[in-house]
This record gives sequence, structure tokens and C-alpha cells, in this order.
Amino acid sequence: MAAERRGPDDPARRRRRPEPELGPQVGREDERPPLAEPDAGAGIVRADEVGTAAFVVAAVAGVLAPDALALPVVVVSLALFFAGTVAFLWAYAIAVGRSRADAIGMGGLFFLSGSAPRTVQRRMMALLAVQVVVGLAAASIRIFTGVAFAVLVPMYGIGLAGLWGARHGAFPPRVLPGDRSAGDGDARAGRGGAGHDGTGGADDAGGAGDGG
Repeated sequence: MAAERRGPDDPARRRRRPEPELGPQVGREDERPPLAEPDAGAGIVRADEVGTAAFVVAAVAGVLAPDALALPVVVVSLALFFAGTVAFLWAYAIAVGRSRADAIGMGGLFFLSGSAPRTVQRRMMALLAVQVVVGLAAASIRIFTGVAFAVLVPMYGIGLAGLWGARHGAFPPRVLPGDRSAGDGDARAGRGGAGHDGTGGADDAGGAGDGG
């Protein structure tokens, strides 16, 4: 009986495409180093508090007297915006260096999610929230004055939070795709060896039955 020919579209003749390599994988949470002490980076947190307090005072004064005090709001807002931009770029540069060994996510870097003690995260995120709320409120009330520059201030909070996370944040070690592929290969080899052993055992059993 002639063997049945299989066309090129037959699933049995299709080659299985290799799975694409995934990017760097985040290590398990039990591999994350201990969090920093709550007083770590105290200077960064203090700078965030002082800058936020100065901004709130200037914004309230600008809303109450826009003609006379709009200029101080512009100066404070621009100063904090540029300081936050510098801190943001500094944090990014540090994070790039650390990313060779650590799996750094944006949430952990700029919002301190899981990378900082809860007290530090709550304080810095609360300061950022104050900057956002006050900035939007002041700008919406005095939208056609210099007070509208207040919307730029949250960059200050984001930049300082990122700087804290880059310098003191705890991140799990980076697991490279090659390490994962090697582990998968060992697992497949183990399964393959078990299959060969099982087949050999079945053949031996069959041979024993024929001999009997």
C-alpha cells in the first residue's frame, strides 16, 4: 500500500517556529534585597517638603493677589520645574547604571512602589499629590495670569521621588533570557530522559512477555 503523500500545508509537515526570546525578566520577590531604612535619603525628602511648602505659599498668594504676586509664582514654579527636571535626568542616569544588575520598573523608580519603606513612599506621594492639586487649582482659577505656571511644579515631586528610588530603592535582581532558556533546556532534558527510560522499560516488559 503506497504511503499517503502529505501536502505542504499538512500540519505534520510544518516546522514549529521557535518561540521569540522574551526581554529581561524580573526576579522573584523573595530575591528582592531588604528595603532601605526609613531615614535613608532624608535630604531628598526634606527638599521635597521645603519646595512644596514654598510653592503652596506662593500659589495661594498668587491666587489672592494675581496682579501683585503673580511674578513670585512664576519664579517659584519655574525654579521647582527645572530642579525637578535635573533630578529626573539624574535619577534616570543612575537607574540605567543599576539596570545592568537590577530589574527596575517605572512604578518602583518614580512612584516608589515596593522599592521604598511605606513611610517614605506615603510622604513623597502625598507631597506630589499636594503639588498636583494646588497647581491645577491655582492655574484654573487664574488661568490667564502668571499663576498658570503652577501646573509645572509636579515635575519637582516626580523628579525627587525618582532620585530617591534610583539611589536608595530596593529592586529584585535582573534575570536574563539566557538564564531562563538554560533552565528551560535542563527541564526539557529531564523530561526527555524520563520519556526514554519509560519507553525502554516498556520495551523490556514487552520482550519479557514474548519470551514467556
